[in-house]
Amino acid sequence: MNAERDDGLGERVIIPISKDMLARIEDFRFGRRIPSRAEAMRRLIEAGLRAENAFNPGSPEPSRRR
Repeated sequence: MNAERDDGLGERVIIPISKDMLARIEDFRFGRRIPSRAEAMRRLIEAGLRAENAFNPGSPEPSRRR
């Protein structure tokens, strides 16, 4: 159940996260003074996707669906 948002951020995605992973995300967030958990998670996901592309240079860039 993803609802379209009108704030330019796209769709809302709900995923379960372990307490340990959530604590690590919060440590990342507070260590970098990121204002929200959602923004910290977006940054981590973007970094992971960039890293994946760096390890697989022949793979195409992921498409951005809108």
